[in-house]
Amino acid sequence: MAEAYRSQTAAPVCPHTVSEVWAMFLQERSIALCPTSLTSDYRQVTKWLARCPVQDLAQGRQVLIWLLSQKPTLAARRVCMYVRSMYRWACAEDVGLISGNPVANFRMPKAPQKACCD
Repeated sequence: MAEAYRSQTAAPVCPHTVSEVWAMFLQERSIALCPTSLTSDYRQVTKWLARCPVQDLAQGRQVLIWLLSQKPTLAARRVCMYVRSMYRWACAEDVGLISGNPVANFRMPKAPQKACCD
C-alpha cells in the first residue's frame, strides 16, 4: 500500500540532464550574446556543469551546493548565478522543461570580503 502511494506521489522525472538543459539555454542565448561572453563565462559554466556529479534537473539545490564548493570562490558564485538563470528559463511557461524552479528560494552565501589595501 505504501509503495503504491509513493509511486503516485513521486516527483515527475525530467528526461533532460542539467548539462543538456544548459546546452539548450546556451543555444537560445547565443543569438543575443557577445562572442566574448560565449568563449569566457559561458564556456566556464559548460565545463563546470560537465564535471558536476549531480545531473538530475530536479536536484537544482544540490547542483548549486556542489558548484559553491568549487574553487575559486568568486568564479563559483558567478557560475551559480548563470545556473540560476538557466533554471528560471527552464521553468518559464513558454519553455516548460520543468514545472517548478527548485532553486527559486535558494539563498546564496554572502560574497567573500576583499582584503583592504592600506
